[in-house]
Order: sequence, then structure tokens, then C-alpha cells
Amino acid sequence: MNPYQKIIDLLQSNSIAFDEIEHAPVFTSKEVQDVTGVPLHQGVKSLLIKSKLGFALFVLPGDARLDSKKIRKIIGASDFRFATPQEVEEIMGCAVGACYPFGDVCNTPMYIDTSVLKNTKISFNPGRHDTTITLALNDYQKIINSISADIIQT
Repeated sequence: MNPYQKIIDLLQSNSIAFDEIEHAPVFTSKEVQDVTGVPLHQGVKSLLIKSKLGFALFVLPGDARLDSKKIRKIIGASDFRFATPQEVEEIMGCAVGACYPFGDVCNTPMYIDTSVLKNTKISFNPGRHDTTITLALNDYQKIINSISADIIQT
């Protein structure tokens, strides 16, 4: 089953209301904002990283950047890199830029920036470049297994 269908099934099986917007393929957070009107801070990007300890997924606002020092400390590794397109496909079942904020769907530990948790809604790509899903943050928090941490540059 593809990640999009897994995410839809997860939301529906937990009776979570969500809005789904289909649009032309987009590849950046800014493009998502342009085609959907979703504010950058509400839209999240999910970045897969690899260290000597394995893979981890980091979820942050669309207008933010990861802080390398904070990531090293959080994962307990002195060095890490972003996953290659092939690794993203292998681990998450999607292309770079379509990563989704559900570590459990791909059996990957997930860290979510604390600033994301200040929103009332969350919007994301569900493993596809041509779709954006929006749902209430409190519903999202009920179905994820993550660690909240300060992971962005300030």
C-alpha cells in the first residue's frame, strides 16, 4: 500500500476530519502556499535524515530551517546528512519533497518542532506532490508517536 493510502486509512480509521486539496504538483513549501493559500508556518515539511544510528524524520514549519547543532544533540550523533532520493523512496515510499509527517507509517523515529505545536491546524503533503491535507493539530497529535523538540534555527 502506498503512503498516501496508509495516511488516508489512518485518518479515517481514527474518525479524524480532514480537508484534502488536489492541485498541480508542487515541490517547495512556498509553492504549496501559492497554490493552496496555506500559511507557511501552518504547512509543515518533513525531512528524512541519516546518521550512524539510522534514519530519523524531522517535522518543522514550512518557513523554517533545521539547526544542525540541535539535531546532532537530539540524535546523539556527531554527524548526519539528508537522505538521498533513493533512500527517501526506500524508507518512505515517496519522492523527495513529498515526505509526510507520520514516522509510524514508515517505521521511523519522528521529531516535531515545538513551534508546530502552537498552531491550531497542520497541513502537509501525504506522500504526493499533488495533494495537501489539512487537519486540526489536536487530532494530529492523537495519532502520532513523536518527540517534540526545538529543532529549528532562530
